[in-house]
Amino acid sequence: MNICCSARQASQSLQSVFGLPGSGVAWNLMPIYSKFLLSLVTCVQKLIFGYNALICCYIRVLRMEQTKEKITVYYDGACPSCVEDRENYEKMAGEKGAEVDWFDITGQDDQLRCMGIDPYKAKTELHVRDENQQVHSELDAYILLMRRVPRLKPLAWLIGLPVIRPVLSSLYRWMVKRRLQASGRL
Repeated sequence: MNICCSARQASQSLQSVFGLPGSGVAWNLMPIYSKFLLSLVTCVQKLIFGYNALICCYIRVLRMEQTKEKITVYYDGACPSCVEDRENYEKMAGEKGAEVDWFDITGQDDQLRCMGIDPYKAKTELHVRDENQQVHSELDAYILLMRRVPRLKPLAWLIGLPVIRPVLSSLYRWMVKRRLQASGRL
């Protein structure tokens, strides 16, 4: 069952339930509040379907509030090279590193599903949620991260080139699959 709804539908639902006046124009004027209220409406709807859904919604609302200006990187904390990559990125990013939240996906399958991320894909591809709550994966995620650090911007541009991107994407998937098989996690 699909519980998601648009901001306009959420506005109309709130108006009908609470007898609120207006046509929902305020949703267009306040995008941050509309996302927050939409999440709350979705949480109320999911409350009907169980306690676990409520916990997931609560986590999602908290993450939205905490990451208004930050991006969230979903990384594999059980992978030594992934942890090393994170540390290297934080060193290169300097002050920009404070704009990134790091979420270790190890053992977090339920939370990942609640955030709309497939746990298997999270293990096999890097995922990044941007400031607008849009999820980017694989090379798009790397490009988003690299564009935030001045020293890495040229590399982000290079990775995005149409000739290089497909080759690098295939190599990335092969390396990840090999790493997961070697550790017995695939």
